[in-house]
Amino acid sequence: MAKAGQPPPFDRALSRYVDCDLFQDGRAFLLNGGQMGRQPEVLPGGASYAINTALFEVITVDTVGDGRYGLYAGDLREVAIPPTTGVVITLDGVPPDADEPDWVVGPPIPGHLSFQRPWLFLANGGQRGAQAETLPRGVGDQTARRGMGWDVDRRGRRRGARRQYRQLRDVGAPAG
Repeated sequence: MAKAGQPPPFDRALSRYVDCDLFQDGRAFLLNGGQMGRQPEVLPGGASYAINTALFEVITVDTVGDGRYGLYAGDLREVAIPPTTGVVITLDGVPPDADEPDWVVGPPIPGHLSFQRPWLFLANGGQRGAQAETLPRGVGDQTARRGMGWDVDRRGRRRGARRQYRQLRDVGAPAG
């Protein structure tokens, strides 16, 4: 969570991605247009980081508290994808056309590594809502930690955006 920077867009769940060496280069973040608020990149576990805590707040399962920023500890936990397909519903991206029916899914967007690089999904025109692309087995554990605001239902049903900052929570729509 960035405490400083440009104001984020009011209609987006995530701020714009800025390459800043995993939040260790605060100067690059600010000089390259970093925005306050929720960031699309998530720190990989198992390493130490030199992060300016006056500029960034690092939120973990242990520090999230009860509902801070609309997040709960369960939202930040890894998700294992069983031998089924995970349906993805994004809570950020280009809004679907108003004249499209609710059942229309967003088109496949190349280059985001199964939603593990949300900034690429968003930069390439990713659409808010249900996605045509699904998560293959073994991807959810990485995707769940990315802080993208994806929401998945066991049966592939759309849950809506009641909690706009929700993480990838669950998977399991039977394949086929």
